[in-house]
Amino acid sequence: MQTSVRLFLLVLTILNSGTSRAKDAISAPQLRENSNYSEFWEAQFLFESGAYSASEFLITSFPLSKHHGLMISTLKPPQGTDGFGKQIIIKNGRKRSGWHYDGSADALNIYQHELSGRRPEYLLRLNNTAAEVDIAFKSELRSIPIIHSDAANGLPEVTLVAPAAYALGRWRAGPEIGGKGHADQWRELGHGVGYALHIVQDRDLSESLVRWQRFSSIPAFRTGGAADHTMPFLHVFTRPDDTVAAVLVLVGPDGTHMRFDNVKLELVRTGTWMLVATSDVAIVRGEIETTTPIEKFVLKDHLNGIERMMAGTLSTIERSRDQVNYRLEISQAGNTDVVSGTMIYEDITLEAKKERPRRMRR
Repeated sequence: MQTSVRLFLLVLTILNSGTSRAKDAISAPQLRENSNYSEFWEAQFLFESGAYSASEFLITSFPLSKHHGLMISTLKPPQGTDGFGKQIIIKNGRKRSGWHYDGSADALNIYQHELSGRRPEYLLRLNNTAAEVDIAFKSELRSIPIIHSDAANGLPEVTLVAPAAYALGRWRAGPEIGGKGHADQWRELGHGVGYALHIVQDRDLSESLVRWQRFSSIPAFRTGGAADHTMPFLHVFTRPDDTVAAVLVLVGPDGTHMRFDNVKLELVRTGTWMLVATSDVAIVRGEIETTTPIEKFVLKDHLNGIERMMAGTLSTIERSRDQVNYRLEISQAGNTDVVSGTMIYEDITLEAKKERPRRMRR
C-alpha cells in the first residue's frame, strides 16, 4: 500500500519528536550579479539498505543563461534491486523562469524537484521520467560555517547546513529506466544518515581549485541523528599552483564546534591517510581508512553538447565517493579522548582554467 508524503513525514516526526524549530533553513538564492556566481545546496545520504543518494541544486550564471537552475542527482539503488542499473541519474536544467524559491515553505524548486525545510526537518523530493525519490531528513544541530565568505585565494563559502542528519527514504523507477512511474509501488530506501551543505562561489572554481576532498562524519544508523561523541568534518582544497588549504571542524553532540586551520593530511598508502591538526588549545592525530567504494560520477558523461557548452568548466568535474572509517585522538588540557566512526569521503577534481594565448599585434 502506498503512503503519502504527509504520512511519510509524520512517521519521521514521531520517531524524533520533542524538538523546537529554529531559523536555520534552506535559504533563498542570493542571485549575485557576478558572472562567475554559483550557489549550491547539496544533500548526501547513505542508507543501511546499501543505497546512496547525492543531490545538488545549483543556481549559476552560464554565458547564455543568467541565474540558470540545475538539479543533478545520483541514486545508487538498494542492494538486491535488479533491472535498473547500479547508478540512476536524475537531472533537469531550467532558465530563470523555470525555477522558483518559495519563502513561505523555505523551498527551492527546480522543475519538479524540491529541496525544502527549516531546522530540524527537511525534505528532498525528486521527480522526472528517470525516477522519483522522497527523502525526509532531520538534524537537531545548527548550521556550522566551514569556510567563511571572506576566505583568501577565492575559496568558496561553505556552510554545513544539516550536520549529522537522520533520514527516511523511498523511491520508484520511471519509464526512462524501465519502471512504471506513478503507477508503481514505492520502494523503501530505509533508514539513512548524511548531511547537507550550502556553497557560494564568486570566482570560476577552476581558477581557485583543481581538487576538493571532503571527509564528512555521519552518525550510526537508527540513532535519530544523535551522536555520542565528537564528529570530524574535514575539507582539503588543492589550488592550481599545487598549494593546499585545509580546515578541520570538530562538532560535539550538542552542536558546539572547534576549528583547526593548521591541518596536515598525508596519504600513507592507497586509501589510507594520517591526519594531524593543531590549534592553540588542542591537537588531533589519527588515521582515516577507506572501507567501501560508493560510486563515481563524471558530469560530462551525462550532459549533451549544448549542456556541456553552457556548463563550461563545471562540466569537467569528476567525483569519487567512498565510505571511510576514522580513529582520532583529541588531546586538550592534559586529557586525551579517542573517537572513531564513519565518514562519507568525496574526492572532487576539475580541470584548471587554461589561459587563452595572447594574439600578436602586427
